[in-house]
Amino acid sequence: MAKPQDLEVHRDFMRDFLDATRRAKTAGQTPQAAAKAWKLPKRYVGYEAQPARILGAMEWIYWQLR
Repeated sequence: MAKPQDLEVHRDFMRDFLDATRRAKTAGQTPQAAAKAWKLPKRYVGYEAQPARILGAMEWIYWQLR
């Protein structure tokens, strides 16, 4: 069962990921280039960054930011 602290960390991860994706889009990067360049911040211990999932999430965010 998730604890409130776990949910706060996940919220922070999602916010950081969204912010990084917005910055990449604003900088003119393609979703593919942004996904390749993105690195999982060290503070998110236990999280995984599967390349296909990162790309899919970034493509979806780019589409939403049109």
